Parts: sequence; C-alpha cells; structure tokens
Amino acid sequence: RFINEFEKKIAERFDRKYGIATSNCTAALHLSLVALGIGQGDEVICPNLTFIAPANMISLTGAKPVLVDIEEESWNLDPDLVKEAITEKTKAIIINSPNNPTGAVYHPDEIEALVQIANEFDLWIFDDMIYSDLVYCEHPYVSPATFEGGNERTLTIGGWSKIWAMTGWRLGWITGPKEVMEGVKTCQASSASHVPTFLMGSGKVALELTDEPRMFYEAFAERRNVFHSLLEELPGVKA
Repeated sequence: RFINEFEKKIAERFDRKYGIATSNCTAALHLSLVALGIGQGDEVICPNLTFIAPANMISLTGAKPVLVDIEEESWNLDPDLVKEAITEKTKAIIINSPNNPTGAVYHPDEIEALVQIANEFDLWIFDDMIYSDLVYCEHPYVSPATFEGGNERTLTIGGWSKIWAMTGWRLGWITGPKEVMEGVKTCQASSASHVPTFLMGSGKVALELTDEPRMFYEAFAERRNVFHSLLEELPGVKA
C-alpha cells in the first residue's frame, strides 16, 4: 500500500515493490535500524571514512558501529577486512557509494563480494546511495540488490538533496523487502506520521525529470575540472 502515487514512484524508480518517503536519509536509516530490532549488544559494520550520521544513528540505538579500514587504492571497504570484523553480534553492513566525503564509487566486483559476505553471514545491507547519479569515474553506481541474494537483504536509502539540489526540503526515501518496509511504516507512523503532504507532488515530479539532473551533473563536472586544474597548479601539490 502507498500513501499516494508519490511513494509508488519511489518504488518504481529503484525497481522495488515497496518504497517509503522519510524526512531525510538519516531518518530512513534510523527507522530501518529500529524496524530491524538492531540495538543493545548488536554491531553494524561501517567504513571508517564516511559521513558521521550512520555511526551516530547506530550508537543511538544502543548498537556498536564497527569502523573497518578502507582499501588504500579504491578508498572503499575491503571485503577481506569486513569478513575479519564480523562477529556473532554483527547484524548489518553499511555501504556509502558514491562516498561522502571521498567521492569514491564502489566497483561492481566490490559490491558483489560484499553481498556474498552478507549472504554467508546472513547480514542486512544498508545501501546509502544518495549520490548515485553524480558519478565521475568509468564504472557506474551499482546496487547490492542486483546481485544474487542481495535483493532480499538490501535496504536502499536516498533522497532529493544531492541529485535535485532540494536540500532544505528534507525528503528522503527507503526501499527494501516487504516485511522491513512494513516495520519502517509502523515506526514512522508512531513518530512523524508521514512527510508533509504538500511536498509529495514536487518530490514525484523531481523523480520524473531527466534533463535537469543531467544539467546539474554537467555543471558539477565542469566545476570539478576547474578545481582540480587549480590544485594541480599549486607548487608541491599532486591532485
């Protein structure tokens, strides 16, 4: 069931059956942690270089964020180190691709390896992909849900702040398996009810746009190149 066509559009965009709008990505993560019952005594694996909010949300539930070193060349989670960090208390892995603050984008082989680990140890995957359309490398963003065994254990989290420059609107989304989405819906209904209804129409329109996000992408690419060239001109600096 959907509140309206807004949440249906969220699900369709990510080829999932269920989608829920939240007040932002952090809220989506918090609601899903609560819905999954992750709390005191549990552990959640995170990269040691990422946006601070996920570790904070994990700590607020009473669980422990386990910060795993990133791989030096790719700046992404090293699957071998992730496997070493898993204990009987581990419940989930958080992936942030493209990463904030590094900008690193997980290679499809890295994502597949993490999904295989999640399958082996029966872990949830939180896929923080709010920058998914702002990729400036040779390989695109790839969802863990596209690999074998990934769809039923991946919770995809995103929002309107980055791709559509709607930061102040405080809109996010989460998609995932039905049983988890029902839990998220219950948690949200008991706290915020739902996102403001007068924002839903604009959020739906944004999801349908194609030209405008591309214009943002190209403008950011130009600024990126200018910034990089100026860094390269600094004596003693290699960017």
